[in-house]
Amino acid sequence: MIPQYDAALAVEHDAGQAQALERVLAGRIGGKLVVVRSIEAAFSALVDEIPDLILMSPLLAPQTEEQIVAHLRSLGIDASHVQILSIPRFGDAAPGDKKRRFD
Repeated sequence: MIPQYDAALAVEHDAGQAQALERVLAGRIGGKLVVVRSIEAAFSALVDEIPDLILMSPLLAPQTEEQIVAHLRSLGIDASHVQILSIPRFGDAAPGDKKRRFD
């Protein structure tokens, strides 16, 4: 079961992965989901609203999470409730496709 969040922000530069994420989370987080493609767009989104959950692409640079935390601190807002998690990679296979077996 996915916890209920008022707002979530996802940073995913790959359009296909972003669409898959939106499909998976549609109606499951309970609040608004904002998906952006860059750290700069994430900074802009964080000015408008502080989410309860930030999902980050595992393909982003390792220091990206630190940049997000530093940005939240610079806003002077208590963001101790914000969870930052890595987005799982979704396969490229269409729904219903059989998985390939390796023997």
